[in-house]
This record gives sequence, C-alpha cells and structure tokens, in this order.
Amino acid sequence: MVATTKSLTNVLEAITTKGSKEAFHYESLETLGDSFLTYAASQLLFKTYQNHHEGLLSVKREKIISNTALYKLGCNSGLAKFYFCKRIG
Repeated sequence: MVATTKSLTNVLEAITTKGSKEAFHYESLETLGDSFLTYAASQLLFKTYQNHHEGLLSVKREKIISNTALYKLGCNSGLAKFYFCKRIG
C-alpha cells in the first residue's frame, strides 16, 4: 500500500490531541473509532463464542472496549510515544 497525502493527513489527525490547538485532532475521529472497536470486538466474540448467550457476549465486549482495557493496551503497545500533545510548528 502506498501512502498518499490524504492517508498521511488522516494519520496525523488520528494522533494529534485537542490540546495541541491545531485545527484537527483525534477527537473528530473518535466516534468513528468507537463504532469500529465495538464492531470488531462484537465480530471476534461472535465467532469465538458462537454458542454463548448474547448477554455474556455483551459483558465480554464491554471489558474489551472499556477505557481501562484500552489504556492498558495503549501503554503496553508503546503507542503513547506517538501522540502529539504540543502545538506543531
């Protein structure tokens, strides 16, 4: 896959915090990201636990997409070093 100017702009927006005072920041993509995480977690759980009650799947999904779980994942993956928290330029 070749990176285009648009794809690089999307990456920059996705890793730029609101505190940077830029015209763009990741909060504008947050709703889309939340929806994608919910969908991906639901698909994984449905395929993994096909014969389980939907209530159990909902509980498991909430644990996967909880702020605590995502925070731990971000810390463990080293993503925090890529966040821009200061004004660019």
